Amino acid sequence: KKSVKFTFSANYGTSGKSMTQYKFVPRGKKASKYKWKTANSVTYKTRNKKVRLYVRYIDKSGNITTKKTNGFYVTKK
Repeated sequence: KKSVKFTFSANYGTSGKSMTQYKFVPRGKKASKYKWKTANSVTYKTRNKKVRLYVRYIDKSGNITTKKTNGFYVTKK
């Protein structure tokens, strides 16, 4: 089986880390329809389905920074 492991990290500055969240959103779907999951890493195993990964970093002051990928998919190769 092919898979991709993502590990999330950020510099939270003096506020410190509160949590890191992520969600996978299939191509053509609205990100707002998908729930955030809390974790510092995740392994993605679904094949031949293009998705975009969203990650948000939340510090102890409540500041939120959200990043996303351009989109990817895992093949059998």
